[in-house]
Amino acid sequence: MMKVINDAADCKFREYQAIDEMYTLAKGNPNLYQDREVGFAECLRRNGLTEPSYTAQQYKEEYARSQALYSEKISEGGSISEAWDYSKQAFSYDFDDAKVQLCYITNRLDVKSWGPDDADHAWYPFGE
Repeated sequence: MMKVINDAADCKFREYQAIDEMYTLAKGNPNLYQDREVGFAECLRRNGLTEPSYTAQQYKEEYARSQALYSEKISEGGSISEAWDYSKQAFSYDFDDAKVQLCYITNRLDVKSWGPDDADHAWYPFGE
């Protein structure tokens, strides 16, 4: 009986992974761009979250600027939370918008690792 349970769990796990990958691609990167930043920029444009001319290069520049702002605030003696909030002003879109976060997630850009690890900055897409 245990083999049946293990086999069923293994099958569900494999199916879930395949479905998750396909769903992620369909939502965030339907054109299957290999460069995550290109897929992310296209997702923002497609969802009307940024200017139609927004590019992956612009995202990379904004990301670099956000890292510089973060470091600047920390070097001035600011807290991690202050630096995190300060760094988000580098982006030309609303970083905290749920649709923007969906573009990050579906293009496998892990924003959770960027910010402070506390409940104040956790993203709850379905509410707390």
